[in-house]
Amino acid sequence: MKDDTQSCLWQGFTHFKPLELLDKRLFIFTGKGGTGKTSLSLAWAKYLIKKRRKVLLNDIGQNFDFELRRTLNIPYLNLDLKTCMQDYMAHKLGSHIISNWIMDTSFFKSLFKILPSLGYITYLGKIIKTLQEDKSLSVVIDAESSGHALTMLESPFNFKDIFLSGLLVEDLHLIINYLSNKNNTAIFTICNPNIMSITETQELMSQISNLGISEVCPIINNSYYKTGINTPPDFLKKKINLEKKSVQDTGFQEVISLPHLLELEDVKIVNELTHQLKEMMI
Repeated sequence: MKDDTQSCLWQGFTHFKPLELLDKRLFIFTGKGGTGKTSLSLAWAKYLIKKRRKVLLNDIGQNFDFELRRTLNIPYLNLDLKTCMQDYMAHKLGSHIISNWIMDTSFFKSLFKILPSLGYITYLGKIIKTLQEDKSLSVVIDAESSGHALTMLESPFNFKDIFLSGLLVEDLHLIINYLSNKNNTAIFTICNPNIMSITETQELMSQISNLGISEVCPIINNSYYKTGINTPPDFLKKKINLEKKSVQDTGFQEVISLPHLLELEDVKIVNELTHQLKEMMI
């Protein structure tokens, strides 16, 4: 009964239509460290490019491997929180000089550290404005780890409750409406095939869904069970059985699973993941 209940609980998240997913234009990848979200975000961007989509990749708060991105020939959207905040203030104040002066004050620097949500709001606003200005464009975001990514997604909703009127309100509603529109945005939550990682992902999915963002797509990555090894050694058999039990106990049987890749070179890993994603979307 427990398994049936959990399978039902996650059914809405785990069954999505590939063609509908491809119609979206903003794709956000998140997950705990070590789940492979950066490789998957690169692979997804590369897959979209192969589908002849115009794509830009951004990595908010990441130490990105620019050489890898260049090797894969993935165009980059050069944005960071501080620059987005400066541009937003300059737009509202009508002056880059005043905006830069305010940003350099000790008070604002402290405020920016205390309330990173301010930066997230202007960052999301800039991304969405870029998408609205170019209807042919798609953006893939390699977001920070799940906790920071949730803070980013929560920021416009939280500030909406604080600012009932003023300069920010219209922009907040624009961001919220775009994120909440299932035709625009999809969020991929990446996890490893173990109880702790899956449970954390399920909690994250619920929190994102509670914001009103419905298109949340979990992916299990690094699965030895999916490698298809015919005669695994005993220690690997135990790991595979543990993976299968973890997936079953958490009701994640229908979630897309990608195999653990043995290639050591990052380029080969991303290329293989691109192929796996292509197979997934058929």
